[in-house]
Amino acid sequence: MERASEIEWLKWFVQRADFGPAHGDVFEAMQEQFMDETGKNLPEGWNYGQDGETIIDRN
Repeated sequence: MERASEIEWLKWFVQRADFGPAHGDVFEAMQEQFMDETGKNLPEGWNYGQDGETIIDRN
């Protein structure tokens, strides 16, 4: 069987992860923490808020 790439696994995981009733809050906190820790915006296509429309990029 072919081995998946790291990015394939990570995309699959993040699209299916479910943190229960607090999912939106947890996911948003993780996005914020990533930007705080790395000083980078999220990749294109992953930079939307929980409403799916608002871009959460920082200046």
